[in-house]
Amino acid sequence: MIMSCSIVVATFGDRAWADLAGRRALPSTKGQGALEVITVHLADGDLAAARNLGAARARGRWLCFLDADDQLAPGYLQAMAGPAAAHDGGALLAPSVSYVEGGEPRPPIPPGALSNHRPLLHLNRCVIGTLVPRQSFLQAGGFHAWPLYEDWELWLRLHHRAGLPVVEVPEAVYRAWRAEGGRNLPHPQLRMDTYWRIRRLYDQGAPGPPQSLSAGRHP
Repeated sequence: MIMSCSIVVATFGDRAWADLAGRRALPSTKGQGALEVITVHLADGDLAAARNLGAARARGRWLCFLDADDQLAPGYLQAMAGPAAAHDGGALLAPSVSYVEGGEPRPPIPPGALSNHRPLLHLNRCVIGTLVPRQSFLQAGGFHAWPLYEDWELWLRLHHRAGLPVVEVPEAVYRAWRAEGGRNLPHPQLRMDTYWRIRRLYDQGAPGPPQSLSAGRHP
């Protein structure tokens, strides 16, 4: 069965990322039943621009963004199909995550457990593979250029401002490969500053960052 979903694999900068997508991300899209798989590589620009370009080319009712170094587990879109039909008016469909270390996937972590069941406003439980309605994505202006956590900021924009509920789909598993020195592991100060800048956009009453935050968990 074909699901009206466009899978977007976007890369930027070094061409090696596009090559990695061809070896890892793209093979995992085969047999998923997507309407289409769109690849984008921008030598210049940033990840937000590359993803937005892919979304602009998409025709599916739903968008699924897949990072070059990650994978969709078998049956990913099949698991998403029922919730997508039940929430035809729009929702954020959040999968489980299986972290891959040393080439071996760990047991999946359900979406709520990713944030210790805290609100989306406090901690991100929607990984990049979360399905988002294309029309809602375009109306919201797509991804904004943040140094990191740009996916969390988009989910907050859609959830808090556009009213899309977060629907957990634990049967769908996103395989996230962990690598040292990755983009999401910068200096702790940048993580802390970006976290609070984003959170304060949607929570005017948010407290200041505690002294221990740089050593704590982030979206």
